[in-house]
Amino acid sequence: MDWELNIDPNFTEHRFMRPVINCRNNQFVDKWVYYRSSTFGIKELIILLGQTTIAKDEAAV
Repeated sequence: MDWELNIDPNFTEHRFMRPVINCRNNQFVDKWVYYRSSTFGIKELIILLGQTTIAKDEAAV
């Protein structure tokens, strides 16, 4: 683990990338967030107000 990178006070300035919208519809917005990294990323799922959804991810175990 790169501790200096992890405690970088300007992390957002140095690593931020706009999330990539994977899917958007009237129930949810699904985004990928990468932080300029080839080794990790996150998925952000926003359920819109008053909506319900079932999320399934084939990669999740």
